[in-house]
Amino acid sequence: MEIETIVITGIVSFTTTLIGYFFGLRKNNAETSSIEIKNIKEVIEIYTKTIQDLKEEVEELKEEIQEYRTCINKLEDELHQFKSDMKKPV
Repeated sequence: MEIETIVITGIVSFTTTLIGYFFGLRKNNAETSSIEIKNIKEVIEIYTKTIQDLKEEVEELKEEIQEYRTCINKLEDELHQFKSDMKKPV
């Protein structure tokens, strides 16, 4: 009788341990997935903000380039005018 009680207690303990382990494992996996999803969302927010900042900077640089092109065209026109004036006899 004594051995049966010890064996049954051992089996119940082992079974309880296995069940607890598997439920704990599921819970840990779910928590890990939740944390990973949260981290991915944060990374996406950072990249989205960075991309938006870069788009704004690109637009500013495009405007600056356009101003330079306008200035260059004006200077080229003035240079052509100056050359043409220099060719005219005095």
